[in-house]
Amino acid sequence: MFFAWLSDKYRSRAPFLAVQTVITIVGLFITAYHPKANIRYMGLYFVTAGSAGCIPGVLAYAANNVTSQSKRAVSNAMIIAFGGIGGIIATTVFRQQDFPRYVPGLWVTIGCQFFMLGMLAASSFYFIMKNKQVREGTAPPIGGRPGFYYTI
Repeated sequence: MFFAWLSDKYRSRAPFLAVQTVITIVGLFITAYHPKANIRYMGLYFVTAGSAGCIPGVLAYAANNVTSQSKRAVSNAMIIAFGGIGGIIATTVFRQQDFPRYVPGLWVTIGCQFFMLGMLAASSFYFIMKNKQVREGTAPPIGGRPGFYYTI
């Protein structure tokens, strides 16, 4: 709720998604490598706080940057579908033989979080450049809609 409030207040999504993703990564590393079980368990709270809070942020980031309702519906459906695919992947990477630490599965999850950071950086860079071009008049309006700018 806090990150959603900040995101709306500052009209910016990407920086808050990045912070939540970093919180998730920190929690994953704690969970994977801390020697004390109770501290590893605390790492799971960081994982949950960062990753669960990102879901509405990712959907809002996508919805804010699509110009039509039909494209918005398709993009949200694709995001939710890929989230479901994550559950399928999890059933294969968190193996019983890796009990009790599940380090390989945690590394796959860490990799996905770094992938998210990379995609967030790439799309934000693209959006910033496109907004700049439209403001300078060197590019046509985004989606053919004058006055529409990407939300970063």
